[in-house]
Parts: sequence; C-alpha cells; structure tokens
Amino acid sequence: MTQIKIEKLAYGGNGIGRIDGKICFVENALPEETVEIEILYDKKNFIEARATKIETPSPARETPPCSYYGKCGGCQYQHISYTEELRWKEIQIREHLQKQIPLDEKVFLPIVANDSPYGYRNHVTLHRAQNGWGFVDEDNESTVAIQKCLLAAQEINQWISTDQRPQTEDQRLDPRLREDDKKKIRQERITVRLGAGDKVTTSAEDIFFNIPMGPIRLRTHSRCFFQNNLPMTVKIGEKLRAVYEAAAPEHFWDLYSGVGTFTALVNPRKSQVLCVESHPQGIDALEMNLKNLGLAAEIAPESVEDCLSDILKEPRMGPVMALIDPPRQGLEPRALNALLTGPAPDTLAYLSCHMGALTRDLKALSDGGYRIDSVQAFDMFPRTKHIETLAILRRKTND
Repeated sequence: MTQIKIEKLAYGGNGIGRIDGKICFVENALPEETVEIEILYDKKNFIEARATKIETPSPARETPPCSYYGKCGGCQYQHISYTEELRWKEIQIREHLQKQIPLDEKVFLPIVANDSPYGYRNHVTLHRAQNGWGFVDEDNESTVAIQKCLLAAQEINQWISTDQRPQTEDQRLDPRLREDDKKKIRQERITVRLGAGDKVTTSAEDIFFNIPMGPIRLRTHSRCFFQNNLPMTVKIGEKLRAVYEAAAPEHFWDLYSGVGTFTALVNPRKSQVLCVESHPQGIDALEMNLKNLGLAAEIAPESVEDCLSDILKEPRMGPVMALIDPPRQGLEPRALNALLTGPAPDTLAYLSCHMGALTRDLKALSDGGYRIDSVQAFDMFPRTKHIETLAILRRKTND
C-alpha cells in the first residue's frame, strides 16, 4: 500500500497530496492526515485514489451521522467539522477565481455560515428506487433508496418514510409546460417541497402555494424553481438590499426573476423595476407576488438570452442595477455578449452555485469592462461541495 500526506482540500471534497511530485486526489482524506491509499486511476497529470486507512486522523475529522454517506452522492463533507468545511470553502472560492482573474485579497469577504448544517432543505428531488424513493448513487447511474435525508426538513422526511407514491405517469400535464419539464415528470422523479403551514407539496401536483420567506410570504408553483435554503436566501436578500441602497439606481432589473424572490427581498420601490422570466407558472406566480407586495414592475415573459440585447438598447435615464441569478450553467453566450457589447448596467450582482460557470463569466465580465468589487460565499448547501457565491461588479467607466 502507498502512504501519502494530505496537504489541502480540493473543490468537491477530495484531499490533495503528492506522489513523486504528481498531484494525487484522495477520496475520504482530510488535510494534515497521513493515509494509506488505493490508486484508482493514474493519469498523465494527476492520480485518483481512495483512502483505505487513516494513519493519523485530522482533529477536524468527524463520524458521518448519515448511514447513506459514501453511497448517496449528495454529501461530501459529513466527515469534517462544519467550521473546517466553511474555512475550506472560502479557500476554494478564492483560489479558483484567482487562477483566472487577478483579484486582490480584500475583494473576498468572509463566508456566511448557515445556522445549522443539517435540516435546512425545504425541498428535495427524489428518484424512484426499488423500495421507495431515493437519491442518485455516487456512480451517477443507480439509485440509493432512503428513509430520510439529514439535510431535509422533518416534514419532508415524514413524507419520504411513509412511501407515498403519486401516479406521475398518469398525471395530466399542463399544456403550457415546456417539453423538458414534461419529460422530468414522466421520468419517475419528483420534487417534494415544504410550504407555509408545514404543508408538503410535490411536483406531481399542479397547484400554487405559499412559502414563508423571512417577513413575507411568496406564491410559487409546485413545478417552479425555488431556493432550497430559506434562511440563507433571506441573508442573500439582505446583502442585495444593502448593495441596492448604496447604488441608488433608477432602474432595477431581475434578469432571472423566477417568482420574484429576490425582487421581493430587495424591495426596490425607489426604482423602475423589470423582471425577466420565461417559465409559464413562474410568470403567474411572479404576477401574484408583485400584486400582493404592491410593487410595480414590468415583466418580460421571455428568456434572458432572447431579450437582453433589446432591453439594453432601450433608452433610459439614470443608473441601472441588474441582478443575475442564472441556471447552473451560467450565462448563455448571447446574454454574456449582450452585456459586453451593449450599454451595460452600472452595477451587476451575479449569484451562482457553480464555481466553473461563475469563474468563466466573471473573467469575461472583468476583461470586458467591469471591476469586481466583492466576492462573498453564502453556505447555501452545508455538508455538500456546492457553494453559493455573490459577486458585485461595477462598470469601469464609472470610475
């Protein structure tokens, strides 16, 4: 067996050591540990391995509380203390961005911790398993049947443990649903959500319902996207509100508005508001939420890539703040090109849960006329490798 000293923690949760100078990524290994490993793949530029024995455990090592850990592919950090998880996520964001973009250390603000590393999810997406419902295995092919998920709210776990099976195959699909949404429903996967009054709703239903969001309630639909960590979403909203107040824009654009969550939390009543959303039920819920909040806003019922170029060309007076919270893949090339070539917003707030997409888009924006003022991680997904990051950018022409 080969023995190796672990130096640091890579994005994704693997320990990093070296064998004869060659980088080695080691599953289930933590910094400061000496471990025996089994080599899985020896590639040209790096080695992949798994730890078979921990010779000198890290002081930060913990026993994973979940019996599915190591089988289910959802969590990567249950074997490390939450304090160390937060510290390494800060390091990973900083190092990943600084490899591509020359950023001063003072740009990076401290990570915002979650109140608890467990029980924070207000929805989960489950896959049909042989004995009920479950999550995709680490092999990305099979499904691990579960009785509960430690990340999920108690009421969701009660739903899972009772093995409720709505007839997704026979569900009458709303004709306004996009084809990809119809496909998801037919493929025996389901999203289970917790709404107001601790009521559990699933994507097999076709209903609108309320979700409590700090001091307000928002309307959403059983098949719409909604943030899964409500307290952390409120904290991000508070940060965006502070940025909005400091920028004092004449226009506020929520370019991937969904049901209007962040527009509601920012509450930009001093500005002309534009929300861009293309999902049919998302638009319906957005209209309801704006009306309930008494907030005037124009709604563009299109995809961002289809309409952003035209939006930028419209005559306007005064500064613009735009919130960009795209899907995991980041900005589509047409949308990014529009920001780089058109009369772009003065302030951009870019929110992302994908480090690769975030780095790619921030580099393009910083090379194309924007200065990155701050980068701050919000631990939206404790115990997992995912990191929600908010970057604030200003147009360089404003200096």
